[in-house]
Amino acid sequence: EFWNAASFNTEASYLHFPTFHGELSADVSFFFKTTASSGVFLENLGIKDFIRIELHSLTEVTFSFDVGNGPNEITVQSPTPLNDNQWHYVKAERNIKEASLQVDQLPQRIHTSPSDGHIRLQLNSQLFVGGTASRQKGFLGCIRSLQLNGGALDLEERANMTPGVKPGCPGHCSSYERNDRLSLFLDYANKTKLHIVSEISAYFGAGSSLTYNFQESYSLAKNSSSHAASFHPDMTLTRETIAFTFRTTRIPSLLLYVNSFYKEYLSVILAKNGMTFCMA
Repeated sequence: EFWNAASFNTEASYLHFPTFHGELSADVSFFFKTTASSGVFLENLGIKDFIRIELHSLTEVTFSFDVGNGPNEITVQSPTPLNDNQWHYVKAERNIKEASLQVDQLPQRIHTSPSDGHIRLQLNSQLFVGGTASRQKGFLGCIRSLQLNGGALDLEERANMTPGVKPGCPGHCSSYERNDRLSLFLDYANKTKLHIVSEISAYFGAGSSLTYNFQESYSLAKNSSSHAASFHPDMTLTRETIAFTFRTTRIPSLLLYVNSFYKEYLSVILAKNGMTFCMA
């Protein structure tokens, strides 16, 4: 759910969720953007065990944990500052054999677990997002698309009821109520002299998508499991005008998503409260 985001406005603000159960296998991924120099993205404590992911400095993301063998820390160093108010991707994994940390396209850092040590990550407190229970500096900025072991956390729903945290990322989304959709479309058609000459359509089942790659050199897209059509790398767009019609009974639905190496994105979402258009 790429559009599910929360903005943390003070270092003391955070969201809390039930305990993260990742005893033998833990997988955490999210996007963030910030202008702050440091702050904790996520933390969950146990009696002695813990797991924590943080922006340690302008150029460092750190994944630290303890499963009973003593604290371990994995750090990815970026050649450029990470507080550039652009989107950055973080993926931290831990299993009984090893732990790893990935940031954007930078080389993955891996830590091998001891062969004769403890293997279970035993946590019992609440999961803190954007802050900590251990009084460390909280995160200032926006986090989106947070997933734990493949499941998405509803940041926006929890942010709606939490002081110091706001749903979404300010200044990048516009929402239109259901009653405005038809008038919005007709107004657009009027201004652009839109005429539907022929219909080219496709049916999408739950969880399916169609991907177009506009740059053949985009390695992540090439490795994607989705079907893709590559275009000539010299192709340039002089305008950004997109028009489509849809029919669905599923809410929420991601209708369109365009991104550029994680740094900018555009999305059109059929949300619970209407249509949402996001740019960042």
